[in-house]
Amino acid sequence: MSDKDKKVDDVTVETPNNDAPAEEVTPETETQKNKKPKPSAKPAKEECGFCVYLGPSIRAALQHGAVFNATRSEVLKANKEVLEKYPLVAVLIVPGNEVAIGRAKVETPGNLLYENYRQLAGKIN
Repeated sequence: MSDKDKKVDDVTVETPNNDAPAEEVTPETETQKNKKPKPSAKPAKEECGFCVYLGPSIRAALQHGAVFNATRSEVLKANKEVLEKYPLVAVLIVPGNEVAIGRAKVETPGNLLYENYRQLAGKIN
């Protein structure tokens, strides 16, 4: 066995043959290596491939929970007549990647989606 080889419990371990000083491993450097970048507080506004209407049903126009197989901007253009009569509908059409959050907000008092849903429901009835 050479100087650079060590025998530990019947296993030969070779040490690297480089003259560079070994990097000191501390708990801080280990944490930095394993640290994943945090996502930003607000994700980038990416157009999702589908949208969902979370507002109340509007007779002969929109049904609560309707799923549109298009981007939000395309859905808004296609429903221009409804938006002219009920502008709050635009707020309640949510991209697919925000549906879960939107549904929770519509049912939780004290936020904008909840208030818009209630106002729109009052205008329809």
